[in-house]
Amino acid sequence: NLVRNNIMYADLSAGLLWFFVNGEGNNFYAGVAYSHINEANQSFTDDEIFPHPPKYTVHAGGEFQIQPRLGLVPGFVFFTQNKLMEINSGTSLRFALGNDRRTNQAVQFGIWNRVANRLDQGVLLDALIFSTRFDYDQFSIGFSYDYNTSDFRSATRGNGGFELALLYKVCGKDRRNLYCPDF
Repeated sequence: NLVRNNIMYADLSAGLLWFFVNGEGNNFYAGVAYSHINEANQSFTDDEIFPHPPKYTVHAGGEFQIQPRLGLVPGFVFFTQNKLMEINSGTSLRFALGNDRRTNQAVQFGIWNRVANRLDQGVLLDALIFSTRFDYDQFSIGFSYDYNTSDFRSATRGNGGFELALLYKVCGKDRRNLYCPDF
């Protein structure tokens, strides 16, 4: 018997991000996060305690100028929670469309991968992720497709997953040649 059919609780998280600019068109970021600090009880009954386990995240990436209008945008993110882990990593090529890199008009094309563990099979390559993104001033629109490479393909009948992202950056004025980071 369920005592309640919904749960509401506070979920506390904390994180740090370091961002470094090394000249025009070259930047690097790294960060860590700790989620579900308070391990809130998610149980629907009064006689059971089901804490939300903490999740740890480490991520890094950047943009490195190859030519005046071409940049390499690598990155990775690592998640672990209980006995599970996932790593997404890859890179995109960024083609600047404006007259200079500060106008933020660009298009990106990339390929990424998702590696995850299964409790019964160990670590495996779960998906290849193909992505594209268009940047115009503070606006960005991105599209990606996850192509399943693991046994999960049978459950999805070979269909991957589409994602659409709409972004708007809120940045202050450039100070000391520092600018708002792109992720």
